[in-house]
Parts: sequence; C-alpha cells; structure tokens
Amino acid sequence: EITNKQLIKKCFNAANNGGQIVISDIIMSNDRLEPLYGAEFAINMLVATNDGNTYTELEISAWLKNAGCNNIKRINLPDKGAMMIGIKP
Repeated sequence: EITNKQLIKKCFNAANNGGQIVISDIIMSNDRLEPLYGAEFAINMLVATNDGNTYTELEISAWLKNAGCNNIKRINLPDKGAMMIGIKP
C-alpha cells in the first residue's frame, strides 16, 4: 500500500522542473481539533479505511519538502477546504 509521502515523491519525480504539486484537502490545525468537519471526517476515515485520516499543514508541508519541493504555500479556498502547493525546482 502506497503512503501519501510516497505518492507525493512519485508526483515530484514525474513533474517537469517548475511543475507544481497541488493537494486540495481539509487541512487540520496542528492540534487536529479544527475545523470540526475535518475532525468528523477523520473519524469516518478511520472507521471506513485501514489508514485514512486528515492531515495538518505541517505534515503536508513536510511531505512536499521531503520530496524536494520548494516555495510551499497554503491557499484557503472559499468552500472551507485548502490547497497546499509545492514547486519542483
């Protein structure tokens, strides 16, 4: 089973220089308590899957950085979600 970290590394390796990896998701606060709908979704993921969860900005940023991305940023979306973007140098 492939992990999120491995999937991001595969995307990085497949991207052209200057390419972007964009992750659109519910991004949790570092204490994993907010947003509430994200915490509720995490419970559903844990019940319905082996390893499902929601993740924090720090976790997603670390995956992108470890893959080799730079200029990592978060963009909040109007529908309560957010995007994390990393650039392949």
